[in-house]
Amino acid sequence: MNLRTYLLGSNLWAEIETIGSFAFIQDATQMDFIQVIEYGEREMFAAFDSVDIPTIAGLIVTHFGDKWETILNSHISSLDITSEYTKKTDSTIAIEELKNGTDDSENKVSAFNSDVLITDTGNGSTRTEDINRDTSTEKVETMGSFKDLFNNLSTIEQSNIINIAIEDVAKYLTISIY
Repeated sequence: MNLRTYLLGSNLWAEIETIGSFAFIQDATQMDFIQVIEYGEREMFAAFDSVDIPTIAGLIVTHFGDKWETILNSHISSLDITSEYTKKTDSTIAIEELKNGTDDSENKVSAFNSDVLITDTGNGSTRTEDINRDTSTEKVETMGSFKDLFNNLSTIEQSNIINIAIEDVAKYLTISIY
Protein backbone atom coordinates (compact mmCIF):
# COMPACT_ATOMS: atom_id res chain seq x y z
CA MET A 1 0.00 0.00 0.00
CA ASN A 2 1.36 3.44 -0.84
CA LEU A 3 1.08 6.60 1.28
CA ARG A 4 -1.51 8.15 -1.06
CA THR A 5 -3.89 5.19 -0.59
CA TYR A 6 -3.35 5.13 3.18
CA LEU A 7 -4.06 8.87 3.60
CA LEU A 8 -7.04 8.89 1.23
CA GLY A 9 -9.98 10.52 3.02
CA SER A 10 -8.09 11.08 6.26
CA ASN A 11 -6.75 14.21 7.88
CA LEU A 12 -3.38 13.25 9.28
CA TRP A 13 -2.18 16.83 9.79
CA ALA A 14 -5.46 17.84 11.47
CA GLU A 15 -4.93 14.98 13.93
CA ILE A 16 -1.31 16.06 14.48
CA GLU A 17 -2.49 19.62 15.15
CA THR A 18 -5.09 18.33 17.62
CA ILE A 19 -2.44 16.53 19.64
CA GLY A 20 0.25 19.22 19.50
CA SER A 21 -0.45 22.74 18.33
CA PHE A 22 2.36 23.61 15.94
CA ALA A 23 2.55 27.12 14.49
CA PHE A 24 3.55 25.91 11.03
CA ILE A 25 0.28 24.01 10.54
CA GLN A 26 -1.70 26.90 9.06
CA ASP A 27 -4.00 24.73 6.95
CA ALA A 28 -4.08 21.00 7.77
CA THR A 29 -5.84 20.14 4.50
CA GLN A 30 -3.11 21.84 2.52
CA MET A 31 -0.45 19.98 4.54
CA ASP A 32 -2.17 16.67 3.74
CA PHE A 33 -2.27 17.63 0.07
CA ILE A 34 1.45 18.50 0.04
CA GLN A 35 2.22 15.23 1.84
CA VAL A 36 0.37 13.20 -0.81
CA ILE A 37 1.78 15.14 -3.78
CA GLU A 38 5.40 14.94 -2.67
CA TYR A 39 5.50 11.50 -1.04
CA GLY A 40 2.25 9.75 -2.03
CA GLU A 41 3.87 7.13 -4.24
CA ARG A 42 6.19 5.81 -1.52
CA GLU A 43 5.39 2.41 -0.09
CA MET A 44 4.03 2.32 3.45
CA PHE A 45 5.92 0.52 6.15
CA ALA A 46 3.87 -2.66 6.59
CA ALA A 47 3.57 -2.27 10.37
CA PHE A 48 1.44 0.87 9.86
CA ASP A 49 -1.08 -0.67 7.43
CA SER A 50 -3.66 -1.48 10.13
CA VAL A 51 -2.94 1.43 12.49
CA ASP A 52 -5.54 4.21 12.57
CA ILE A 53 -4.70 7.86 11.82
CA PRO A 54 -5.11 9.22 15.41
CA THR A 55 -2.63 6.64 16.69
CA ILE A 56 -0.19 7.44 13.89
CA ALA A 57 -0.54 11.16 14.67
CA GLY A 58 0.25 10.49 18.33
CA LEU A 59 3.35 8.51 17.40
CA ILE A 60 4.51 11.25 15.02
CA VAL A 61 4.08 13.98 17.65
CA THR A 62 5.92 11.84 20.19
CA HIS A 63 8.85 11.28 17.82
CA PHE A 64 9.10 14.66 16.13
CA GLY A 65 7.23 17.19 18.31
CA ASP A 66 10.29 18.31 20.29
CA LYS A 67 12.36 18.58 17.12
CA TRP A 68 9.74 20.75 15.42
CA GLU A 69 9.37 22.98 18.50
CA THR A 70 13.15 23.43 18.65
CA ILE A 71 13.29 24.39 14.97
CA LEU A 72 10.40 26.83 15.41
CA ASN A 73 11.91 28.38 18.54
CA SER A 74 15.31 28.80 16.91
CA HIS A 75 13.77 30.71 14.01
CA ILE A 76 11.28 32.70 16.08
CA SER A 77 13.71 33.63 18.87
CA SER A 78 15.66 35.78 16.42
CA LEU A 79 12.56 37.95 15.94
CA ASP A 80 12.26 40.84 18.36
CA ILE A 81 8.63 41.62 17.68
CA THR A 82 5.39 41.14 19.49
CA SER A 83 2.31 40.36 17.56
CA GLU A 84 -0.28 40.61 20.31
CA TYR A 85 0.52 43.22 22.96
CA THR A 86 3.10 44.51 25.38
CA LYS A 87 2.18 45.76 28.83
CA LYS A 88 4.74 47.93 30.60
CA THR A 89 4.38 48.99 34.22
CA ASP A 90 6.68 51.49 35.93
CA SER A 91 6.53 52.29 39.60
CA THR A 92 8.62 54.45 41.91
CA ILE A 93 8.41 54.35 45.66
CA ALA A 94 9.97 57.28 47.52
CA ILE A 95 10.48 56.96 51.25
CA GLU A 96 11.68 59.97 53.19
CA GLU A 97 12.05 59.86 56.95
CA LEU A 98 13.46 62.41 59.35
CA LYS A 99 13.85 61.47 62.99
CA ASN A 100 15.05 64.00 65.52
CA GLY A 101 15.45 63.34 69.19
CA THR A 102 17.03 64.92 72.24
CA ASP A 103 17.70 63.11 75.48
CA ASP A 104 18.78 64.86 78.65
CA SER A 105 19.28 63.21 81.96
CA GLU A 106 20.33 64.88 85.18
CA ASN A 107 21.20 63.46 88.54
CA LYS A 108 20.28 65.75 91.41
CA VAL A 109 21.15 65.53 95.04
CA SER A 110 20.17 67.45 98.17
CA ALA A 111 22.03 68.24 101.35
CA PHE A 112 21.19 66.52 104.61
CA ASN A 113 19.18 69.33 106.04
CA SER A 114 18.07 71.14 102.78
CA ASP A 115 15.10 70.58 100.55
CA VAL A 116 16.71 72.21 97.48
CA LEU A 117 17.92 69.82 94.80
CA ILE A 118 21.26 70.56 93.23
CA THR A 119 22.39 69.11 89.89
CA ASP A 120 25.22 66.72 90.57
CA THR A 121 25.91 64.87 87.29
CA GLY A 122 24.16 64.40 84.00
CA ASN A 123 24.48 63.72 80.35
CA GLY A 124 22.73 64.84 77.23
CA SER A 125 22.52 63.54 73.70
CA THR A 126 20.99 64.76 70.48
CA ARG A 127 20.43 62.44 67.55
CA THR A 128 19.18 63.02 64.04
CA GLU A 129 18.38 60.28 61.54
CA ASP A 130 17.70 61.33 57.99
CA ILE A 131 16.65 58.51 55.66
CA ASN A 132 15.97 59.05 51.96
CA ARG A 133 15.30 56.03 49.80
CA ASP A 134 13.93 55.77 46.27
CA THR A 135 13.02 52.40 44.81
CA SER A 136 12.14 52.09 41.13
CA THR A 137 10.80 48.99 39.42
CA GLU A 138 9.91 48.27 35.83
CA LYS A 139 7.88 45.28 34.71
CA VAL A 140 7.41 44.40 31.06
CA GLU A 141 4.94 41.66 30.14
CA THR A 142 4.96 40.53 26.54
CA MET A 143 2.38 38.25 25.03
CA GLY A 144 2.68 36.84 21.53
CA SER A 145 1.18 34.16 19.39
CA PHE A 146 3.49 31.56 17.82
CA LYS A 147 1.27 31.45 14.73
CA ASP A 148 1.60 35.22 14.29
CA LEU A 149 5.34 35.06 14.88
CA PHE A 150 5.59 32.20 12.38
CA ASN A 151 3.77 34.36 9.84
CA ASN A 152 6.43 37.04 10.31
CA LEU A 153 9.16 34.67 9.18
CA SER A 154 10.30 34.92 5.61
CA THR A 155 8.59 32.64 3.08
CA ILE A 156 11.79 30.63 2.69
CA GLU A 157 12.03 30.01 6.45
CA GLN A 158 8.36 29.02 6.61
CA SER A 159 8.76 26.65 3.66
CA ASN A 160 11.87 25.07 5.18
CA ILE A 161 10.10 24.33 8.46
CA ILE A 162 7.05 22.88 6.67
CA ASN A 163 9.25 20.77 4.38
CA ILE A 164 11.19 19.39 7.36
CA ALA A 165 7.95 18.32 9.06
CA ILE A 166 6.46 16.76 5.92
CA GLU A 167 9.69 14.91 5.19
CA ASP A 168 9.86 13.62 8.78
CA VAL A 169 6.34 12.21 8.48
CA ALA A 170 7.10 10.62 5.11
CA LYS A 171 10.33 9.02 6.33
CA TYR A 172 8.55 7.71 9.41
CA LEU A 173 5.59 6.14 7.59
CA THR A 174 7.25 4.86 4.42
CA ILE A 175 10.17 2.79 3.32
CA SER A 176 12.68 3.92 0.73
CA ILE A 177 13.03 1.56 -2.21
CA TYR A 178 15.51 2.42 -4.94
